Amino acid sequence: MSTGEIYVGGCDIWWEGAKDDATNTYLDGTATVVFSVYETNAADDNNGDVVTGASAVAMSYVASSDGNFVGNLPASASLTRGSWYWLEVTATPSGGVAHTRRRKVKAVDRGFGP
Repeated sequence: MSTGEIYVGGCDIWWEGAKDDATNTYLDGTATVVFSVYETNAADDNNGDVVTGASAVAMSYVASSDGNFVGNLPASASLTRGSWYWLEVTATPSGGVAHTRRRKVKAVDRGFGP
């Protein structure tokens, strides 16, 4: 999956090199990491409604990695080909404060581009 794209019909979502902002150390398997996909809001950069089937999807720690996590966007997620969405990942280190990252992504068909 290239930067800025998610696939209609499901795909893996990766967060590589996730760090705890407070300690600047890589997150590990004790962190709780989830992602959600939101519709974009035409008026501003705020999130729109959460996409059906893509809310608080759990991500798993990749063993023996430096903060790598992966989760699966289900094929049942209601994405519209060619539409833009916000992909938001939230990580909560064990006993720590939640950190959120987001990026704008476009829904495309696998192997066919936008």
